[in-house]
Amino acid sequence: MNDFFISAVIPAAGLSSRMNSGINKNFMLLNKKPVLLYTLTVFDNCPEINEIIIVCKPGERDFVEELLPLLHKPAKVVPGGDTRQQSVHNGLRAADKRCGIAVIHDGARPFVTEDMIKNTIRKAVECGASTVSVRAKETHAMAYDGKIDKLLDRDLLYTLQTPQTFQYSLILQAHEAAAAGGYIGTDDTSLVKRIGCDAVLAEGAYENIKITTADDLILAEMILNRKQ
Repeated sequence: MNDFFISAVIPAAGLSSRMNSGINKNFMLLNKKPVLLYTLTVFDNCPEINEIIIVCKPGERDFVEELLPLLHKPAKVVPGGDTRQQSVHNGLRAADKRCGIAVIHDGARPFVTEDMIKNTIRKAVECGASTVSVRAKETHAMAYDGKIDKLLDRDLLYTLQTPQTFQYSLILQAHEAAAAGGYIGTDDTSLVKRIGCDAVLAEGAYENIKITTADDLILAEMILNRKQ
């Protein structure tokens, strides 16, 4: 892994519409620290990461830049797009020209660990693409018009999380192909799948939650208190 320059792309430009607070979820306080700072600290402490690219809304740039002096690694702030996909694309295009591996992780997912990051990097080096995931806990079904059509085998189902990690040339190609075709994927893994590359699963954690609603913030406080 040390043979690759590795860039972390952290999208933090979401609208946070489901939070109903008027505040970007990345900047909400979790035990008196912004959610985004927890995320950035893990990447800052991970020895494999060479640079951190934070993608945010232009109007929130000043807030993000206030966090940069707390980091030790080279970091840059990039303006986001209208969608998460566009924001990640902007972040990828801002990567150092030496970048060989790109690690993409949601800014509002503060309980990522160094092991998750390292595992996806190792698998992406070997296979091109990797994403952390957890096994589905509940039964899932396909339904049409409010009626269950088919129950899905839970043993075959996984919930994909981030980090999602890729060989840089592959993920950039996938984003550019999606942009050219007007395709909006569910996540970055779906974009590389679209151009014919399968992603390898790496072990995630159920507590690696993405803070999306007010209830998630309460759960995050409980997880953080348990860790301390």
